[in-house]
Amino acid sequence: MSIGTLGSDIVLKNEIIFLPSAFNFLILKLCAFDDRKEEESDFGQYHAWDIFMTIVRMNKADWDSAKKHLDVHSTRPYIEKAVEIRKNNFSDLTNLGLLRLREYPAYKREKGVSL
Repeated sequence: MSIGTLGSDIVLKNEIIFLPSAFNFLILKLCAFDDRKEEESDFGQYHAWDIFMTIVRMNKADWDSAKKHLDVHSTRPYIEKAVEIRKNNFSDLTNLGLLRLREYPAYKREKGVSL
């Protein structure tokens, strides 16, 4: 199987591509944001944007899957860490995660604002 990409072909060894669920991607992005939120290069802004866009694009099946995953694994350290990052950075408009989101150029373009 080949996929045309930017004028070239990528040949896959098998025909199955595994993509993380929206829930797992959110956990990954929450941790990445937490690691980068203070770095002067971008302050984790694009991770905040990815979190926002992933949530916006989730459908009912994604939400149902996320709820099941959370119910089953809520006491695991990686979930507890992600919940804490969300609570500390994305639960109030004045939290750093939502400030970083609003600083991100793509967010400003979409909202038509400048900070």
